[in-house]
Amino acid sequence: MTEAVRTSHRRPLPSTCTALTHKEKPTTSFFIFQGPCCFWKNALPAMTETAGTFHRRPLPSTCTALASKEGRIRFKSALAQNYLASFFPLIEQFTTQSDPAYCGISTLVIVLNALSVDPLRVWKGSWRWYNESMLNCCVDLNEVKSTGITLNTFVCLARCQGLKVELHRPSNASLDDFRSSVRRVCLETADEGEDDDGPPTFMVVSYSRRILGQTGDGHFSPLAAYDASSDEVLVLDTARFKYGPHWVSLELLYAAMLPVDAATNMSRGYALMSYPGRREGDRGTPDLPQSILFRSEKLHDAARCRYNFFLGRRRQERGGEISWEEVLDYWTRGGTENEFVWEILQPQLLPSMKENEGVVKSLDEVKRVRELLQQMLPVPPLAVSGCCQNKDGSLCLNPLDAVFIIFLASLSQQRRQEIVMDTKLSTSVEARYQLLAEAHIVQLALDYCDADKEENSCCMLNSR
Repeated sequence: MTEAVRTSHRRPLPSTCTALTHKEKPTTSFFIFQGPCCFWKNALPAMTETAGTFHRRPLPSTCTALASKEGRIRFKSALAQNYLASFFPLIEQFTTQSDPAYCGISTLVIVLNALSVDPLRVWKGSWRWYNESMLNCCVDLNEVKSTGITLNTFVCLARCQGLKVELHRPSNASLDDFRSSVRRVCLETADEGEDDDGPPTFMVVSYSRRILGQTGDGHFSPLAAYDASSDEVLVLDTARFKYGPHWVSLELLYAAMLPVDAATNMSRGYALMSYPGRREGDRGTPDLPQSILFRSEKLHDAARCRYNFFLGRRRQERGGEISWEEVLDYWTRGGTENEFVWEILQPQLLPSMKENEGVVKSLDEVKRVRELLQQMLPVPPLAVSGCCQNKDGSLCLNPLDAVFIIFLASLSQQRRQEIVMDTKLSTSVEARYQLLAEAHIVQLALDYCDADKEENSCCMLNSR
């Protein structure tokens, strides 16, 4: 494409409108929401039989509907205590999951859009916006419709999109720890004089519905508010065809995280999620940045696991750092094949908007760093002459690009930094950090493959 297609990621509200998330409180005690579920639809043909189908479920006595009288009292109490920090940005994006097994996928979409993360991909028309179909880097969405996802896979998907995620399970987080985390994410502090420009943090809970007296079992939901008077939390249930938003005892919800998930043989838990990005001057941050070079999908699991097994066996037999020649030999099959590496990595899609010119510039710098580093390494002609992948609008990267990133990912962090940072190369520091980030993402993919192979692994590569 000679000219990038112009797309947009949201629009600023005009001066005639006030965002629901604005820190100024309304002067009245009433809030008016135009819910995302209000819509027109065509009349459906009459059903001749409704046996075996359902139109919602009544909430059990353990839960209090948000729209009920008691639910509104709790909401008013939470508002008075400033425990609605998560509610406003989440309710703006609250939506119903499009499939009965998509609770985890839909919950993550709500959080990503509430955090204003730009997917760098077009949803419809000229708009870049997250929807469920975009979250396919760690999972096969057709399989998810049958099995759902585990908590580890949910965390993987979140990190793939650049989120910082703190995962907690009851084994390492007590009831008091859970309550403290709930208070932290729900408490509004901007009016107390603190800077409200920092990234918000949201909580997503993975729990068993059975413990709450609801039908079904494993489920994901974002928590939107906390009422200290009743010690209850507001659950935004994405399965709105089944249950609406409701209040539930914090202690009971903690108990609902205790049962072991048969798919992982581990308890469920909760995740604290934010999107701080790469902050200037904070190079030690563990946040996973966005990959601008490569992407990976579920179909790459087997190749990742095989290479991870190769690395483990090599460390046991020989010890020390793996060499460039060994990695190159593996991914070119002894110098006889230059397409094998595409079984683990695929080039990212080309940016499709002018607003992403900064990413393109950064990509150019990263490529310059890689090319300079490769001058230090012996490269056989076959790997160099490999044709680049430029299919379906993807970046033009040759096999050696991918092999070099995998080589860095196979090293210890210390050795990796020595190669990238301690060389006399005339390139920007930012480009070097991005190169380290690319290798770090691949390293995490390999680590998760080893840790989660009982649940078909989980890639950590950014899919955007």
